[in-house]
Amino acid sequence: MKNTRKISPELQSTTTHRALHRDNSSNKFNTSRALHRDNSINNFTTMATLRPPPFHRAGSMRTPTQRWGMAILERKSYAGLMSFITLYCLFADDFRAAFFSKSADMGFYVVAFLCLVLFLVEFGISCLCKPGYLLSFYFYLDVLATFSLLPDIGFIWSPLTNADTVSSVSKAGSTAGRIVRVVRVIRLIRVVKLIKWKHSKAESDLVIVESKTGGRMAEMTIRRVALIVLFLCFVLPAFDGGYNESFNLFESRGFDLIHQMTTTPTDVSMSPIFLNTFGSWFYYTTNDIVYLSLHNITGDKFGRLFTSFSFPRTDISTAQMAKVLPSQAAVLDTYRISELRSITSTGCFAAWNGSDIVADPVLTSMSCQSVVWFDISEMARATAISGIYRTIFILGILVVSSISFVHVARVTVLDPIERMMATVKELSENPLGKHTHVEHEDQRLAKEKGVETAVLEATLEKISGLMQVGFGAAGGDIIGKNMGAGDLDPMLPGKKITSIYGFCDIRQFTDTTECLQEEVMVYVNKLGHIMHSGTHHYYGMANKNVGDAFLLSWKICDGELPGFARFSDTPTEEDRKVHHLPATRFETSGSNAKLHLGRAIGSRFKIDATYISPHVEMADRLEAGSKIFKTPVNISHWLYALLSPAARKFLRKMDRIRIRGVDTPLTVYTFDVTNPKPGFATPKFELDKRGKEVQVPVDFENDPEYKEIREGLDPAFLEAASNGVELYLEGDWRGAKVALTQALELRPGDGPVSHVMDYMKSFDFDSPKNWEGVRELDGY
Repeated sequence: MKNTRKISPELQSTTTHRALHRDNSSNKFNTSRALHRDNSINNFTTMATLRPPPFHRAGSMRTPTQRWGMAILERKSYAGLMSFITLYCLFADDFRAAFFSKSADMGFYVVAFLCLVLFLVEFGISCLCKPGYLLSFYFYLDVLATFSLLPDIGFIWSPLTNADTVSSVSKAGSTAGRIVRVVRVIRLIRVVKLIKWKHSKAESDLVIVESKTGGRMAEMTIRRVALIVLFLCFVLPAFDGGYNESFNLFESRGFDLIHQMTTTPTDVSMSPIFLNTFGSWFYYTTNDIVYLSLHNITGDKFGRLFTSFSFPRTDISTAQMAKVLPSQAAVLDTYRISELRSITSTGCFAAWNGSDIVADPVLTSMSCQSVVWFDISEMARATAISGIYRTIFILGILVVSSISFVHVARVTVLDPIERMMATVKELSENPLGKHTHVEHEDQRLAKEKGVETAVLEATLEKISGLMQVGFGAAGGDIIGKNMGAGDLDPMLPGKKITSIYGFCDIRQFTDTTECLQEEVMVYVNKLGHIMHSGTHHYYGMANKNVGDAFLLSWKICDGELPGFARFSDTPTEEDRKVHHLPATRFETSGSNAKLHLGRAIGSRFKIDATYISPHVEMADRLEAGSKIFKTPVNISHWLYALLSPAARKFLRKMDRIRIRGVDTPLTVYTFDVTNPKPGFATPKFELDKRGKEVQVPVDFENDPEYKEIREGLDPAFLEAASNGVELYLEGDWRGAKVALTQALELRPGDGPVSHVMDYMKSFDFDSPKNWEGVRELDGY
């Protein structure tokens, strides 16, 4: 509301002087204060909050290419795609071996190749755009995870291992199982990519503020759990016989014996001993022979071999015999390398002498070789299915163990530390705010068990509360700046603040002290609670107590009057409730509004946070003036100029005085309260658009409470008193006498009117010749 009331000359001059002083001196101060505040908050933020990983700090993006690359990597759609691809790569090869035929291999190879390309693109972007990524833990993790895809791409892996030629099939078949097992274990490293939530953007939504300790511990826990699980996957198979493929010794040794028989110079293909030996070996093997090549047995001899010998119990079915393919090329076209096991016997031997075979040195120089291939596709499918289960199991172990270990550390150590850091941060940013946190079940249990972190957390909350109570509003900067900085410096430089000050005095305090003796503290604290609560409800702050007086301050103009009125009237309600309490009254002067210097006074041994200014002393003098004018509230013209027109209607001008030590004349106003009512000026609340309860601003113009407390105050009296004071200040004391006499008839014994009448009476109601509308007042 715009102020249109004419301001007196002395008020206008002091206001102008104050504005000029503020413009000339405060701008530089405010600038330095803002810089100091920003620096302290920034220092605190650096100390107390989790720094994002280097590749997430926008400041480290030096080029548009880096920013473009990070924008791609941090997109949720891209992260979801790479997570799906990672899961696909974990299970695809096992699904291919378990549920699909060889004809579907090329489709899986093409998809795996595309996945490899995407992993390489991601790896390249990370190397270029993530500062600190090169040679880090995740760099090596991604290298292994990316290149472990090569065995899944047959048209790349087969040429590298020379596994697509007939001459190397035997060697490749014997080592295929070992390579697949090692590659599968290496491939499991990619699982860690799925639980690296430290680098995901979604994590910032789950944890609003995470400490550096929490982030570091969570990351190290995940790393170590992953490395331990992978280490066990590599080492434990060594205790079960190693990574080499296990063989049926009966098959290999028996085939060696048959090969020795076939390399003799004589034809033994139809001898009874050979037929019985070959038949027994063929029957007791896996019965899944898909190719057989024996030295010196070809053509018709090979055909007669399968039709001439008998088996111990029953014949082999025609279907089993039909599985034997005519050539190695046909075998490679039908089966995967991983679905075959081969046995090769080489060397030429001497003839059978009836009891044994002795190698002939001459014949051993010849090329004698026999080969047999077995179909192990069922075993390969079972191994692939087992690999799927193993992958799921290890994935579960990694996720569950990482989450459980981090959760235990978080609940017992990290959460309390982060809550304590949050408390420190809140104290730094808002030293006087209410820093209450919802107590969770784990916090309550920890306190009951006496856990050190819970005790420390509770102690910090108590200390912060005591600091707020002890330092008050004047010490808010001391709390905030010391909490936001690394060093303790209670002797901070002062700063200029414009506030409203009020001194509240307890009448008959000395007599009450003599009566109550040691219980006087309970009495004083009760009154202190009344004043402090009324002040805080209207956004004011209590500063200090000097015996029977309390210094209060406000940064909101209109909030000061209801605050004074409320704790001025509260003892009336308390007296109604508890009849044995003395009828205590507060005489107050919430009076002055000016620039002052707030700082810590003292030394490194003891400090007091308070305000230094002659205007604070002016508030004390106005409070002392309440005894002279016999009014409950005295207000200076500086505060009057800051109030809204609606609030000024409730103020009455009493006098204009000159105080010793103060050059500027002081116009004094009072706030009349004739009908104190219980519950007056209780803060009102309403719900805002968000459903949050907010305090309703004071409405002097429309709130009926402010008219109710002035019931019995005749408007004619206010008009007569106001006219009389104006005539008195103008020097027309005879006219002032008439107006003030009329006011006293309407309200006999009014303190301000009686005091002015007594002063004019001392001059026989003739104003002095040097009268300037200001008088010297002793006792201020």
